[in-house]
Amino acid sequence: MNFPAPRLLRFNTINRLLNVTVAQKLGTSTFRLPVTGGIGLNNLEPREAWLDQVISVLLAHRRGAFIDVGVNVGQTMLKVKQAAPEAPYVGFEPNPVCYAYARRLIAVNQFRHCTLIPVGLADTTRIVPMYLCDDSDVGASIVNGFRPAGHYAQTQYVPVMRGDDVLATLELRDVAVLKIDVEGGELEAIEGARDTLTRRPFVVCEILPLFSETGQKGRFRKPRQDRLLALMHGSRADFTLTFRRLSQVSSRDASSDGPVRDLFLDLPGIDAWLADYRARLAAESRDDAARREAMNRVNPKFVLRNHLAETAIRQAKEKDFSELARLAAVLQRPFDEQPENEAYAALPPDWAGTLAVSCSS
Repeated sequence: MNFPAPRLLRFNTINRLLNVTVAQKLGTSTFRLPVTGGIGLNNLEPREAWLDQVISVLLAHRRGAFIDVGVNVGQTMLKVKQAAPEAPYVGFEPNPVCYAYARRLIAVNQFRHCTLIPVGLADTTRIVPMYLCDDSDVGASIVNGFRPAGHYAQTQYVPVMRGDDVLATLELRDVAVLKIDVEGGELEAIEGARDTLTRRPFVVCEILPLFSETGQKGRFRKPRQDRLLALMHGSRADFTLTFRRLSQVSSRDASSDGPVRDLFLDLPGIDAWLADYRARLAAESRDDAARREAMNRVNPKFVLRNHLAETAIRQAKEKDFSELARLAAVLQRPFDEQPENEAYAALPPDWAGTLAVSCSS
């Protein structure tokens, strides 16, 4: 039967007394939906019908596992099992209350090929605070300051791990879809899944804004971002090299600032910015080595610059394809240090300023 008035129950204190399992039709399928102490009420009515269609189309076009980063109480799991009951499902949920509920949801429906892992996904493995309004908060976040001060009522510590490390352990043959819904932690989740993304899965990612620039994180991040971009523009600093070399900055002192400073004309300006940046780094929980590794995974050292392409093209016109082969080999590993190929990461020579490149080049 269909359970009546789930919206009304969400606002009724009686919901915390409920401990039932309801047979409910969602879309074209009927599921058994547990409701325990009010947890699970959100599953009793259809939501985000557009996502049902998206998941159905994606799983019809590609075989493989559906990776659900941010299970909560199984809202997306139900959509996957409606669209493709036999599709492998791997869910990540660090909230122990939601994890326990999702396990029960799998059990009462006897879902096949489901794996739940009680961790969140991020760019490194660590313990982090999770901010919640209630025990199963759909808007819970591990990003401090993501929502205005006072929004959340409680905090609990949860584990997060680098996604590629966990998924490699599972030895999945194919990954069809990577769905990410992590309330502000999208960047870290994607950074930690770079190897998985090379397998070219479909990606469904919810990205929410920084809700207020007047919040603690907004007040800190936005001016810093704007100042750095303005300095880079005014000094004509190379964007690729700037973001790559920022990983070398120490949280302790200015001894390693040289590679970044060398890119700027406004030395007082960049020195002031680096002092603020260093203060921010000192407040982070991870050390310089871990931060450097994470930054270098997303900021390439080698890119296809106009002068590199021009040099290879000129030699190729003379039937010498050796430079083209070398350049292609370097660019296959853009995030690696490759000290033997340092010349390919250098600033463009003066003659490159005369190159004119069209969209069809």
